[in-house]
Amino acid sequence: MAATLEAVAVLKRETGISRVALVGQGLGAAIAYKAAAGVADLDRLVLLAPVVRGRAWLRELSAWGGMVAEAMALPRDLGGVAGYAMPSRLAGQVERLDLLQTPAPDVPVLVAAPPARALDRRLATRLGPRAELICYDGYEDLLTSPTAAPEPGALVEAVTAWLDPVGEGRSSRAAAMPRGPAVLAGAGFVEEAVRIDEGGLFGVLCRPAGARPGATVLMLNAGRDPHEGWARSAVMGARALARDGVATLRFDCAGIGDSPPREAAEGAPYSPGHRDDVRAALDFLSGRGLGPVVAVGRCSGAHLAIAAAGWPEVRAAILANPEKLVVSDDAGTEADIDGVDYYRDRLRPAHLLRRMLRGDLNVGRASWRLLGLGARLALKRVAGRAPAIGPQLSRRLRVLRDEDRKLLFLFGDRGGALQTFRRHCGVSVRNLQALSNVEVAVVAGADDCFTSPFARDALLDHVRRYALDGRAA
Repeated sequence: MAATLEAVAVLKRETGISRVALVGQGLGAAIAYKAAAGVADLDRLVLLAPVVRGRAWLRELSAWGGMVAEAMALPRDLGGVAGYAMPSRLAGQVERLDLLQTPAPDVPVLVAAPPARALDRRLATRLGPRAELICYDGYEDLLTSPTAAPEPGALVEAVTAWLDPVGEGRSSRAAAMPRGPAVLAGAGFVEEAVRIDEGGLFGVLCRPAGARPGATVLMLNAGRDPHEGWARSAVMGARALARDGVATLRFDCAGIGDSPPREAAEGAPYSPGHRDDVRAALDFLSGRGLGPVVAVGRCSGAHLAIAAAGWPEVRAAILANPEKLVVSDDAGTEADIDGVDYYRDRLRPAHLLRRMLRGDLNVGRASWRLLGLGARLALKRVAGRAPAIGPQLSRRLRVLRDEDRKLLFLFGDRGGALQTFRRHCGVSVRNLQALSNVEVAVVAGADDCFTSPFARDALLDHVRRYALDGRAA
């Protein structure tokens, strides 16, 4: 809570505002609730799917972690949820948390409760007439697959409308935020928060504290994962690389993380506009004198990495678990998740049981949809349409070979990425290995997201090698 109170103080000091509202989700909502008593001039409080009782939430979290591990084929001893582990000290504090026994804040409170969360409704009732309760539709879908789930636009609009009275009758003018660099210095690294272009693309430039003998690594979004990476892997990887003399830029394409969208669907993976964002990032690095560049991307980020390899600043690209390297301009997340792989993954036993118990899964409809999609795919193959991407990608790879661009295809063997790549791209590992500029490696035991520590280390070792050993120079 101390950090929350300090953040409020900084916000007031730097902007000149006097009154604030606290908004939190999950555990963040519980922190906001408990911190409310220490915030002077607090106007309103928004609790989105709050953790009401810590002990019950930890049990739920443990069960959820097991389901995620099963779905992602993760090691049983990994712990946490998808690579995120809670320190034991924090877990002890959370276990003692009980908002029903915490004094209620004396401000209007908005509680957004998922349909199946009875404790959220009980909390709203306890808060009395100063509390308003709304439904948080789509919450479980966001937990299940943030990439596939639609953004909760209706909830955002409802919260925004409820907060609007905070500014009524008061001046909307506030002191301008300071424009000096936002810098964090750590052990062997110096990080700077940057805006990459006039459109507000956000990134973090991480430099070595000492000499920089290597190429600069450009880290690209995978799906809707923001710039910190899956389970903060990009943050930890960037700082480790800095200690070895390698600078990195991890940034968010438009509509992802901290970068604002320019078009309605721009946050979707494989959005055509994201290639322009990569071009802007390369221009930024050139302006800082940081080159040559090694582009690194996983899944949809690999699609951007191989696109970046066509520009002269990029001398090498590392493609981790690529699935779809050549897609049409009108392809996007909605088309991708509507396919066989999406329903196959969603019909895993644990997820199926949970959705059936909720009554919101029509198994019959999903089964017929799978059969229909399979039939269409079979017809495409008979007509010769499915393998059409193979020659297209092969031509792309030969062009990059002629331009002396080095490519590393890196796959994990626990997951479906390699199979999806073969099926969608129409190119086998043997075809890849026949090209002189291509290296192929498989990390035994790694899942599609390189979640396990050993899988992250293996990926980082390859990135370090490409940045330092002269292949990218």
